[in-house]
Amino acid sequence: MDEFAQYNYLAKGKHNLGAGTTLYRSRITPQGVDCLTTKEMGCPPSDKATAGRANTLGIPYLYLSDSAKTTYYEVRAVYLDRLSVGTFIIPESLSLVDFCDVINLYHAYGDSVEPLKEIVIKKKVIDSISKDLSKPLRRYDSEIEYVPTQLICEFCKEYVHADGICFKSSLYPGGVNYVLFDPKAADCVSVESHEIGTIDIDR
Repeated sequence: MDEFAQYNYLAKGKHNLGAGTTLYRSRITPQGVDCLTTKEMGCPPSDKATAGRANTLGIPYLYLSDSAKTTYYEVRAVYLDRLSVGTFIIPESLSLVDFCDVINLYHAYGDSVEPLKEIVIKKKVIDSISKDLSKPLRRYDSEIEYVPTQLICEFCKEYVHADGICFKSSLYPGGVNYVLFDPKAADCVSVESHEIGTIDIDR
């Protein structure tokens, strides 16, 4: 981690999420409720915020996805579940640490003035973090499993001064997940009800 901090790899990997970007968040709709409201689609209050892949207990972060379909998989919806699907707008440009891009050593070295050693270390570190962030977690896994990625997110927030991170979805190929450290950094502008009608299972 010392060498990682010295080269400040994460700061070099930041990119902007432009103002006006649309992202999505789903929640399973409770029985007896038609659809959740825009206010109910955000983060839970601090006293109800459980530990997650990025956040520690009592510190709510806003988890969003690039598409509504990605969110269906992220909430682990099953057949005939009813979901409240919120559409969120980013009002101001945000600076995120991007864990989606795969570093190609051949092209990276050919296009860079950085020493080869630094490029190789950067690739190994970024690839390792990306793998941990995208690793599927089961319902019965311990919250201890979250600690490594929570520490990385804390580093991104406090030392890199990023507004959040993005990483590949492990549950929906091609999907991208976003974590915003400030729950108010995105506005829920609408909510629609959706019922899960089909399930795709890979054998």
